[in-house]
Amino acid sequence: MYTAITHDSTEASACVDDEANCEEHCKSTGGFYCGTFNSECIGLDRVCDGIPDCTFMFHVDYSRPQDEMDCGTCTGQWESMRTYIAAVLPIMGAQNTEEDVYDHVCSTGACTSSFFFCDDGNQFECGNWEDEQDCEAVQCLGLKCEETHKCGPFSAGTCDGIPNCLDLTDEKDCGRC
Repeated sequence: MYTAITHDSTEASACVDDEANCEEHCKSTGGFYCGTFNSECIGLDRVCDGIPDCTFMFHVDYSRPQDEMDCGTCTGQWESMRTYIAAVLPIMGAQNTEEDVYDHVCSTGACTSSFFFCDDGNQFECGNWEDEQDCEAVQCLGLKCEETHKCGPFSAGTCDGIPNCLDLTDEKDCGRC
């Protein structure tokens, strides 16, 4: 069974009862299978249009929108990253302005955002760790670890007894003995 989902005044279909055959059905009807969180099927005219239509965010988890991958442009991916960052920053206890986060194209051609720089991650970054270099110059939205210069946790992750910085910067001056 398929269910219509309204998204920006256009429609997508999501498999509800028959997850096993969703991809095949989608492709056989001329659609694009998103293959993410909701097993969505969208029209081919909505692929690589600069607007992320496949679900890319679930609570605070982010996944690149499949309909905007490998399009030869970063527009749709950057749009999804801006939406994700705007939604997740208040949850993490941080504020930002438009200047705090910028779009970036890596030497590998990957599309990313400065939000993901110097975070010791490689999932939504350049893929070759270039975004983890020269972290002394990076402006972090949250805490900056003193020794490694990596971007540490936002206020929600400090003084919680769980070290996020190798040098324990996020656990210093917490009022504990």
